[in-house]
Amino acid sequence: MEDLVSVPLNDENSEHAVQIVSNLADEIREQFVIFLRRNADVFAWTPADMPEIDIEVMEHPLTVDSRHRSIKEKMRYHAPKRQKAIVEEVDKLLKVGLIREVNYPT
Repeated sequence: MEDLVSVPLNDENSEHAVQIVSNLADEIREQFVIFLRRNADVFAWTPADMPEIDIEVMEHPLTVDSRHRSIKEKMRYHAPKRQKAIVEEVDKLLKVGLIREVNYPT
């Protein structure tokens, strides 16, 4: 595992940062950071930054063999802090339309 250093891509928002290896030569690191900053618009920091992604890239089918009986999985419980983070992330994805709720028969 190499040591990483955080490089902000935008001076206005320090949360928009990437990590690069720390042992790059100064000249290479400088060129690399310039390249990353010049292309910072290709990074998706939130789900809302990806509204035009083709569904073929994101969607995957569930290959279910009809010869097998469906099995209902038991309910999974998470710590309250983790559950809150899960709910927030799902709400973000639902809000921007990257995921949708699907109802299956019991």
